[in-house]
Amino acid sequence: MKITGHENTPLIMKELGQRIKDTRIASSMTREELALKSGASLSTVVRVENGSNVGFDQMINIIRALGSLSNIDLLLAEYKPSPVDIANGKKKRQRASAAKTPKGVTWKWGDEK
Repeated sequence: MKITGHENTPLIMKELGQRIKDTRIASSMTREELALKSGASLSTVVRVENGSNVGFDQMINIIRALGSLSNIDLLLAEYKPSPVDIANGKKKRQRASAAKTPKGVTWKWGDEK
């Protein structure tokens, strides 16, 4: 199944669990071997493969043990400013802030029309 972003969380977890299981089997690795190599318990490996929620650190250790951790970069790419932003002297934002209301503009109930 292709994950498009419209699926609910349990369905995504189920799909990730199946992909981890398929990768483990393709690597000729038993659940016990994956547990030992990842430092997770056997029950954690079973829960992951069944699509149950586990800690993010355990998921990373399991993915690392399968030799697929380098693919994490595809999940969320590193932010890099565009060449235009660099040319304009814009720096990487350190935090997000709410939009500012222009000076002299006040909001009152009923004004939302």
